[in-house]
Parts: sequence; structure tokens; C-alpha cells
Amino acid sequence: MKFENKKISLIILDLYGTLVRADTVDNTPRKGLVDFLKRNKREGKKIVLFTDDNEESAKEVLNEARILNYFDKLYSRKDLDEDGCKNLLKVCYDFNVSKYNTVFIGDNGFGRDIASSKKYRVALKIIPQYREKDKFSFKRIVF
Repeated sequence: MKFENKKISLIILDLYGTLVRADTVDNTPRKGLVDFLKRNKREGKKIVLFTDDNEESAKEVLNEARILNYFDKLYSRKDLDEDGCKNLLKVCYDFNVSKYNTVFIGDNGFGRDIASSKKYRVALKIIPQYREKDKFSFKRIVF
């Protein structure tokens, strides 16, 4: 699913490996993330987190990273569907936004992120997994 030439109004973000490192307990936000969140909030976009972790742990991580306040809602493992996919359509329905005006950003191009995107036909932006030697910056993502 492509998001070029579409008006994106809902951004769904994965947590581990996308926003914070997957290989450590360091919850420093990824380069350019805070500016990305600020810019998209200013533009009126809804921003949500969808993690396969529990909600309490996700809130703790986002709080430690000082980015919790940028999220309109958090979805967690309790919101996974019967196949273990992230129910991206539930998010769209909750915010009354078409899946065609939604993008899901994740780091997993062969597991749950891509399976969820394909199942619910929501555009997916795969970014490199956030590890120690990370060269990616959220400044590269513009809608």
C-alpha cells in the first residue's frame, strides 16, 4: 500500500525497534522523532501507538522517552486480533479516518507489522530497526 499523493490524517506507530531501541532498555527516542511528532501534531494529524506489549509497559517506556503526551491513544496486545495481527482497522474506526488516509510505521518487514498492514490493507512505511548504530532519522519521513 502506498501513501504518496494521499492526505494522511492518522499515523499509527509501532514502539520497539521503531521509536525506541529494540536491543536494550535505553528508552532514548530515535533521532528526529520528537520533531516528527511535533510537526504532525501541529498539522492536526492523529498519532497513535500500537504495540504488542502491555499498555502499562508501553506507557512507562513512552514516559521515560518523554514522548507520551504526543499520542492520542495507545493500543496494546489486548487489541491484537485472533491471528495476532495489530487490528489497524479498529484504530481507523475509533478515529473515524479512512484506511486510505492512514499510515502505519513499523520496523518489521517480515513479521507482525507487514502481516497487519496486508491483512487490513493499511499503507505501511517500513523503517530500519532502531539498534545501536542507527543512521535513520524520522526527519526523512514527510507526508
